[in-house]
Amino acid sequence: MKAADRTFFANFLVVLAALVAIAIFVGVAAGLINSAHEDEVGIDPRAAEVIGERIAPVGKVAVGEPPAEEEGAVASAPKEPRSGEEIVNGVCAGCHGAGIAGAPKMGDNAAWAGLWANGIDTTTTNAINGKGGMPPRGGSDATDEELRAAVVYMFKQAGFE
Repeated sequence: MKAADRTFFANFLVVLAALVAIAIFVGVAAGLINSAHEDEVGIDPRAAEVIGERIAPVGKVAVGEPPAEEEGAVASAPKEPRSGEEIVNGVCAGCHGAGIAGAPKMGDNAAWAGLWANGIDTTTTNAINGKGGMPPRGGSDATDEELRAAVVYMFKQAGFE
């Protein structure tokens, strides 16, 4: 190793050691200053309450039996059944509109002819239980009656009445 290299290496180590020492000093000083400041200031109880309200969960997930209704609680009104067109436009058209995964396209008479031959009841049962790539109820919360109305609506769109 040449003398110039040794000198460079020695100077480099001195500078590196000085930088490490400065970093340790700054870290210790910052910790001391911060802990002294926290002791003086403290946290306002009102501010802690407001912060707690702001970070509180928005909702809860309950698993198991639903809680008993409280006295004076208003019972929810029964849900009105949706029309076949509403079910088709909200759920079925996602696949039947474009013929995804082998679903018969809406309005395609030839594609619906075989289903028409099976009958509305069989087609409705298949919609309820799922068939092929279609999940049960088309992946929706539709009732049996709503699904039947949707099947009838899609048959009408294909020219079957």
